[in-house]
Amino acid sequence: RIHHPDYNSDLKLFLLRRVNIVRQKASDALGFNIRGGKEHFCGIYLSKVMPNTKAERIGLREGDQIISVNGINFEHIEHARAVKILKANTDIDLQVRYFPYGYKKTYDNVQNANVGLQN
Repeated sequence: RIHHPDYNSDLKLFLLRRVNIVRQKASDALGFNIRGGKEHFCGIYLSKVMPNTKAERIGLREGDQIISVNGINFEHIEHARAVKILKANTDIDLQVRYFPYGYKKTYDNVQNANVGLQN
């Protein structure tokens, strides 16, 4: 693992952190996309952070898992409910952690769920 190009031994990179996004209107863009959810047997992860947005400036990045939003636990939440909560608020207090392994597993979980639907 040490010789893998993605290897990083700085454990601070993976610690829980708290960030805040304030928008003027609930219709303003969040600056990121999410994927995952309870129906996909995984948490909610940032799948894209748009460049030159507040989300990028405060350090959010692809592979961050959303642990909670405004005190609401996001570890076992449906995707649609997560989107609804994020879009409904103008002051968003996020607890996130960088968890690339879990994020990469979301692709496996979605593919496996789709295989099950075909049978």
